[in-house]
Amino acid sequence: MSNKPQQPKKSRTEILEFHKALEELAVSPISKDMGEHILEEIQTRWNNYYDLCEQYDITPKWTSFAVACGTDRKTLQSWKNGDAELMNIDLQKFLSKVDAILESCGVETALSGGEKEVFSIFNMKNQHGWKNEDQAPQQQFISVQMTPEQIFDKMDALKTLRISKEKD
Repeated sequence: MSNKPQQPKKSRTEILEFHKALEELAVSPISKDMGEHILEEIQTRWNNYYDLCEQYDITPKWTSFAVACGTDRKTLQSWKNGDAELMNIDLQKFLSKVDAILESCGVETALSGGEKEVFSIFNMKNQHGWKNEDQAPQQQFISVQMTPEQIFDKMDALKTLRISKEKD
């Protein structure tokens, strides 16, 4: 654990004021039905949300940004990842930029001692796809302990994988 000083805890009143302001941003929820105006509306909400976070000295996060948009985190992330029904490349690019900013804010907040380390790690894993080394897929290379037959099998498997990826 870090010996860095934690930022002063927010009072319950401050937190409730922040959430009330979030709800005011979400008076009209953002939805796919907005068509071509969805990008402009998301950008406006992002700017207002980010200003609100600065005003209350709160680290921006996907979940509270989703509240400001009148939707949920999974919906925003689905749009960022290319929701087939929406297919708005500019929106995807903008939400990818938002994701990078949120991730950067999370890292900076964690490094400065602004959040408990355990929460920071939990947040990065759940909202930004971070993984421990033991959770990441391991590359399987050819090793000197393999028999020639095992090496040829591995090469065939890699060729098949490459061919299937080229078809996609």
